[in-house]
Amino acid sequence: MKEEVDSPVAFTARYVCGLRCVEGEDVKDPLLVDPLSPFLCGPKGLALAQEELRGLREAQGEGNHLRVPARNRLVDDEVLHATSALSDMGYKRVQVSWFDVDFDEMINLKRRLLSQAGAECCMSTTKSEPAFPLKATSYHTIGLDLSKNVADNLGQSLASEGFDPNIPCIWVLEAVIYYMEMVPASDLLRAMAELSVKGTPSQTPSRLIATCVDQELLAASQSMEPGSHLFAHLWHFDVDQLLAHPEYTKFWDTIKKPRTSKELALEKYGADTYVALYGGAECIFTASLHC
Repeated sequence: MKEEVDSPVAFTARYVCGLRCVEGEDVKDPLLVDPLSPFLCGPKGLALAQEELRGLREAQGEGNHLRVPARNRLVDDEVLHATSALSDMGYKRVQVSWFDVDFDEMINLKRRLLSQAGAECCMSTTKSEPAFPLKATSYHTIGLDLSKNVADNLGQSLASEGFDPNIPCIWVLEAVIYYMEMVPASDLLRAMAELSVKGTPSQTPSRLIATCVDQELLAASQSMEPGSHLFAHLWHFDVDQLLAHPEYTKFWDTIKKPRTSKELALEKYGADTYVALYGGAECIFTASLHC
């Protein structure tokens, strides 16, 4: 299978899909099984993920889980928890519309691969039975660079796909915001807040579920020689810097403090995960809009 896109962003995404595939196929009692991942990772993404698992097993022993699929599962479960909170606040029959915002090249790649796999969300026709039925009420894709002029572009782009800012939403920033410099990241925090519902006694406010690297992982990335590793000089700030930023504290209240995916996976699933060979960890936190 030929790689459709060779950009660093696309390759990183394929690598993550490879890790999801390897977790499901090569790890005992996997934290997640993603039947779409073999269609999305491509041969290079799969090979790198397999190499990662071999290296971790050699360094840290057998039996642990991969940290990225663990993070994926934790974020997925947090989204489900936040959705159930909407039901508790009076939305007894919650309908979820999913808006997937990514670079143009990534949206095009996703749609092509998902269509080839038979995923209903990207099928051009529904005459045949989809191999992977859509579980959300609707699925929308938006090609957008969130690091550029997001104050104007995000709201317009979402509105063109039917986004209603009067309905509570859940913003999911998994492995996104710390890839930006702080100025566009803070612009994104503000733009999301301005498109969100503030809560009332009968209505829950919009929420933010996000991941960010800790200080150790940021330092490890910044200490690598440029080009020496996939994650060398790729991240710009750590979770403490993000949560202390005025654009975060002005609009968002942290309701679940940052904890590492390793800590959470062990607590929630009784599953131990491998530690990155270059040190550090990613943290997950949840916030709600200021009421």
